[in-house]
Amino acid sequence: MFFWNLFKKKEKLPITTFQEPSCTLDEQQSFEPDYKFLISIHKKNILTAEKSPCIDKKVIEKHLDQGYIQYSTIQFTLQNVTIPVLKNLLLTKQLKTSGKKAELIARITENFSEQEIRSSITDSFYQRTPKGEKVVKKWLEKKQIEHLSEIKKIANMILNQQLKDAMLEIRSKNSFVSATIDDNGKVSFIETPNEDIIYSSSDNMINAIPLYMKDIGTTEQRILYIAVDCILLQSNPGYVNMVIDDLHDLGYEVSEAEVLHVAQGCYNYCELLNIKETFPDDKYYFISSVHDSRTCERCRSLDKKSFAIADAKIGKTLPPFCYNCRCIIQAESIYKLSSKNKS
Repeated sequence: MFFWNLFKKKEKLPITTFQEPSCTLDEQQSFEPDYKFLISIHKKNILTAEKSPCIDKKVIEKHLDQGYIQYSTIQFTLQNVTIPVLKNLLLTKQLKTSGKKAELIARITENFSEQEIRSSITDSFYQRTPKGEKVVKKWLEKKQIEHLSEIKKIANMILNQQLKDAMLEIRSKNSFVSATIDDNGKVSFIETPNEDIIYSSSDNMINAIPLYMKDIGTTEQRILYIAVDCILLQSNPGYVNMVIDDLHDLGYEVSEAEVLHVAQGCYNYCELLNIKETFPDDKYYFISSVHDSRTCERCRSLDKKSFAIADAKIGKTLPPFCYNCRCIIQAESIYKLSSKNKS
């Protein structure tokens, strides 16, 4: 890819050095930065951002002018391009291409001038300035306080058996994002709460928490906090570490294994409730396990086994059966239909 880039006309990108904002002191004091924008624009490729209909160019210019973001420095650019790009640059001087990314970058900075790097690597990124980092940190701290307060609020609702209120609270944290395009072709995104939408799965996650806690025989507040936080963060891929950090901020030290057990246990009780609602005539459910090198013997042996819904018991007849268990349950009706189709 790099070879063909040598013959391509380079697109001129802005000089990636930080300049003092040109606005007046009054303008700086009256400007309120967009915190979500500052988070999303960081490390964003400049050319990609300029072509995106979702990013307002005026917002970019304003934050550049106010000194909250800047064009990436050479070091920042090198850290954010891909390893193949770094290796291709090293090959132009027949330099070694082995080693980790940090080693490749060090080798480049030792053997290439800034001009050589800029002429070869056309990518450039937006980067938060120290001023931008400061306001983002302050905003995130505020959001974290609000998040921890939300965990406590929903947990207290569950403790007081106000499950309907807890469901509505969870719903209020979700929203639909709709896009509109004006006459000039500008795209706007509007968030609308989903409080009137039926959230069968989310609602059952709330109902599943007391069932899970009763099953494992605990009333510990930290377990309740873990369960509530898992629901609030369920759409985040890295939710486990986030829950661990949140519980630390709440004064509890929890392990990855504990978070996974709570998350999987509540999830499977939620699935059990979904089965009872969707297939009221079903009396059994089936275990479905993943078959690969990571699957333990116990999970492998339970695959396709059926258990009575009334006999559900975490660790015995209901997942999780082991650390980082990947078993799921399947409604009796679905399992039989699937088996019939296969045959």
